Order: sequence, then C-alpha cells, then structure tokens
Amino acid sequence: MSKGLQKISVMLVLSFMLSAFTTFTAAAASESKTNSTSRSIGSRVQTIQSKFEDAGAFFGNENAEVAFVKLGGKWGLIDKSGQVIVQPVYDSFKGASSTAKFVQRNKKWGLIGSDGKEIVPPKYDSVGSGFYDGLAAVSVGGKWGYIDGKGNEVIPLVFEFASAFDDGVAFVGGYWDQSDVFIQSFIDTSGTTVALLPKNLSYPWNVDGNQIFNEGLLWVESTTSINPSESASSELQGAHTSEGTKIITKTGVVDPKTGEVILNAEYDDLVSDTSSHYFQGGYAIVAKDGKRMIVNKEGTVISDLPQYKDAEFIYETGFNEGYAAISVDGKWGYIDTSGKEIVAPKYDEALNFSNGLAAIKVNNQWGFIDKSGKVIISPQYDEVGYFSPEGFAYVVKGEKYGFIDKAGKVVTPIQYDGASNYYDGYAVVVEGKKMGLIDKSGQVIVKPQYDSIYTFGGSDRSDLYFARQVTDFSKKLFVKGFATVKLDGKWGFISIQESASSPSLSATPTASKVLINGKEVSFEAYNIGGNNYFKLRDLAAALNGSKKSFEVKWDGAKNAISLESGKVYTPVGGELQVSGKSTAQTATATDSKIYLDGKEVQLTAYNIGGNNYFKLRDIGKLFDFGVTWNGKANTIEVDTSASYKDE
Repeated sequence: MSKGLQKISVMLVLSFMLSAFTTFTAAAASESKTNSTSRSIGSRVQTIQSKFEDAGAFFGNENAEVAFVKLGGKWGLIDKSGQVIVQPVYDSFKGASSTAKFVQRNKKWGLIGSDGKEIVPPKYDSVGSGFYDGLAAVSVGGKWGYIDGKGNEVIPLVFEFASAFDDGVAFVGGYWDQSDVFIQSFIDTSGTTVALLPKNLSYPWNVDGNQIFNEGLLWVESTTSINPSESASSELQGAHTSEGTKIITKTGVVDPKTGEVILNAEYDDLVSDTSSHYFQGGYAIVAKDGKRMIVNKEGTVISDLPQYKDAEFIYETGFNEGYAAISVDGKWGYIDTSGKEIVAPKYDEALNFSNGLAAIKVNNQWGFIDKSGKVIISPQYDEVGYFSPEGFAYVVKGEKYGFIDKAGKVVTPIQYDGASNYYDGYAVVVEGKKMGLIDKSGQVIVKPQYDSIYTFGGSDRSDLYFARQVTDFSKKLFVKGFATVKLDGKWGFISIQESASSPSLSATPTASKVLINGKEVSFEAYNIGGNNYFKLRDLAAALNGSKKSFEVKWDGAKNAISLESGKVYTPVGGELQVSGKSTAQTATATDSKIYLDGKEVQLTAYNIGGNNYFKLRDIGKLFDFGVTWNGKANTIEVDTSASYKDE
C-alpha cells in the first residue's frame, strides 16, 4: 500500500523549572508573543517557561504530581509550580507506574516515587517496561526476578529471562534444580509455575521484562532443520545455514494459563510483517501451505478464504470493529471475521474502520464508506485521517488541512498547513512551521506558536505522526492537565484551564421501558442531552449469559474500569436496583480510564449520585449488540443477536 504519509513531529515537552509559574489568558499570551490574538473562549493557559533540554510527562497522585525534566545533561523532578524537588542527578528514566518511575544512575536502575524519595536505590542492571499486576521485572548479573511497588524482591532473581505479567501470568525461562535442562514456563504472581511451554516450542523475540502476550495468548515458534537433498518437497521455505541445511520455522499459539497449545506450530509466519503474531478483536489471519485462513483465539479455523485461493493477497492492518481491509490482485476491499466479503476488492486503497467509517481511495481521491459498503462521503480529498471518538477526521485538499464530521460536513475550515487526529478532545494544527491547539468546536485554544508538541501513550512519550494508518486514540496530548511544548529549542509546559467550573448537567429519569432480548428489565437510567445513560454494572448483569456478556472490573488505584468481552459477569451487589427517583438529578463528567480487553477506549460517562452512567449506544457499539428505539411503544430495545447500527 502506498502510504503517502504526512509526518509532522509533535513533540512533548516537560521542563526543569527554575523560574516562576505564570498564568495568562490565551488571547493575552498570543498578543505578547506574536502581536496577534487567538480566541480564548473562556479558558486560560498556564505555562511553565520553555527553558529545559528535555522532559517527560507529569505523574503521581493528588498528593504529589511531578515531572522529569533535563538540565545540564541530567534528569530531576519538578512539581506543577515549576519548583525543583529533586535535583538533576539521574542519567535516564522510564515508566514504571502511575506513581513511580525507574531511574538510572551510573548504569544502574532504581525506583523513585512521585514524592521524590527513592523507593529502591539504583542497583539493577536492567528493568522491565513497568509494573503489571503489581510487579515489575528486574535483573542483576543476567538473572531476572520481580519486585513489588515497595521495592521488595517478591520473586527471586533466578531466571534467564522474564516477561512482564499480564492478567496474573508471566513467561520465564531458566535452569532448574542445578540441572543443565533449560525450561520455559509460565508463573503466577506468587512465583508458582502454572504451566510449562512445550519443549519443541520457543518464544524467539525480545522478552527483557516487556509485555509479550497478545490478547492473553502467546505466539510461539518451532524450528526444524532439514537437508534439502533428503527432502522430497520443493515447497519448503526457510533460512539456509552455512552447511546448506534449511531451517524451517512454523508459528503457533499457546495459552499461558494452562500451557495448552491453541494453534499447533504448523503455520507460516503471518501474512504481513505489520500484523505478524497479532490477534485483533479475537481474530487473526494466518497462512499454511500457501493458503490463508482466519482463526480465532480458541484455535478454530473460521474460514480458509477459498475465494482468494489463487490471488495475490495482502493483509496488513488486522481486524478493527469486526472488519479487515484486504488487497486482492491489487484492489482493496473488506472481509468480516467470518471471512465473508463485505465489500468486494475494487478500491485503489482502503484503511481500517474507525468509529463506523472507513477511508477508501479512488483515482487518487479519498472518501469514506460505512460497514454496508455505502459511500457516505464521496472521494474528494488528497489525504484523510481516521475518525476519532469525537467524530471528526482531518482531510487535506491542495496541501491544506481541515476537519469534517461523519456526515461529511466541514467543521473546521481547510486552511492549516498540518493537523493531527483529535486526542482527548484536542487536535494539533500547524501554521507555517508553528503548532497550536484547537478544541472540538474548531476554536483555536492555543495559537500556533510552538515548534513541537509531544504525545504520550502508556508510559512512553513519542512524536505524533499525522499518519493515516495510526488509530491509537488512547494517546494523550495532556497528562495530569499539562501538555509539553517546545519553543526556541527549549521545552516547557502548558495547561488549559476553564476560567470557571464546568456547569453540571441535568439528568432526567428515563420513563421508557427497556426490553432485553424481548424481556422487560427495570433499570435506573437517565436521559442526558437526548441520550439514555445506564449503570455499566446494570447492563453487564442484564446481558449476563447472552452472547454479548462482559465482565467489569474496577481498579481504584489507577482510577480505571476494565471491561472483558465474552466473559461471565461477576456481581458485586446492588445491580439492577431501582431507587424510584422521579426528579432530575445532577450529572458531572467522570474522568476514569476505560479499557476493553486491555486496550483503552474513549467513552463519555457521567457521575450521578456516586454511580457512573454510560451512554447505552456507546456500550452497544463497543460490544456490537443492537439498540433500537420504538417510538410508538416508548420502548428501548436491546437485541444481543443483532449487530449495532448507528442511528
């Protein structure tokens, strides 16, 4: 696929602050620096002056929120007032948890908290990518083990390698009982072996304390040495050794919790390097004996894609929202997870679905189709982005950028020299070589004046590439309320704050009946702004036992809600209880993070009386069940046997 990528480094800034923290309105700031104005629309911008060599995101809790910044070639910590609380003495740092970071000094790694105190002094040779299930992998002298958040070595450093934990399981390897036999196994958070990796299989990629599981499973390989002169098959493919022997590599999948082989190691490497060893939404496309097929996480072959048997077949980007873009003999179309051809290959290029629409290219012009294949926005743009959770995508005409909504209406004029996707309600726009920010209404919040802006994803900072194929909307421009910006070669921070508290919304009790698969169920639900909002746990309880059941877990320490599709719901008490309130209630927006099958998703939620309420249609779209409105019967109908359709 021709990428045609427009790349603009939007680099994130966190800076060591020796000067005062300043506050000013967006318009006043723009006038003082550029002798022009930008509209502030009731907000103000706080800054920590750009004067530092480099920076990382703010982290911590309500008691202490700090950021790493670099000065004189070393890293230290500042607070939100810009005051230095830890002098710059560290050589490097990297993510560990929301309240602590790994720090390196004299080639050794330790752990520091957001209060500026060292939890573990630098003593480890290597550390993993962070804390998962409360543990982080660390190593000394080539031996790996695990520490907890207090720095205690809870699993001894005895392994030759160790992965990060994922859902209570990690992958380790070592020599046991002073034996020369090398064993690869899966352990739980107590260090107990729960399963062994079969001896004929291996994980050949980098481990080093990183997350390696894919939707709860592990892709593995088997290798076989074959002398071609002794083989009757001329179809075998593999790497030649210096002696002429071929090394044949095959791929399979193992369940780390049981050691069960889900897919026998008899598949060729996945069809494309970009999707190699990757389930997405529970499905992957693999190849065997020259044939492609769809498999699910239970190891079942869903379809062997017979319609593409003799075609030149390309599969690059995985299943997204239940569909995959595929290329057949140079033309692009879409298949669903059953292998059914939803849109015949007829487009010059095609991108993944995002928020119900997918970009397609015809005669060098881009437009959008829906999941039925209907053209919603006719091909007319030179370049496009993905539709974000906010419902906007950037478009390009004649090298100028703007934004459209899902109906194709231009909501931000096509006038900028660059633009990013929307992230957490804001998008970067470029004028000349300077970057600023607009909000969801398209209003300029920060006039373009910065050289660069960083984004953060997980524990890592990164350049923001304005690239069509990137759909990771979990990235953040603002972390703990601050974005990091570069001005005249130095880094600082900006924070956008409303000049007055955001008004609360009125939530009216929903008078409509609710049918779940034809059966009436009583909910405590509210109408906010014309949409119906339900308690998440009420919906999980009501759908339990259906094809669309899901589990709900709460992590108070991380202020995060975890959703697991296809899992039995575990009641916690209080589900489907109705208070009988008949008067309007006060609703305020909630800021909890929400994860679906380990991936962060963006949903609008409100707190009403201490409970979080979610838009029913958002949940229907997330888990793909039908939501319809019967006006004559004043009834909301939920059908778990039907797929979700937009209003």
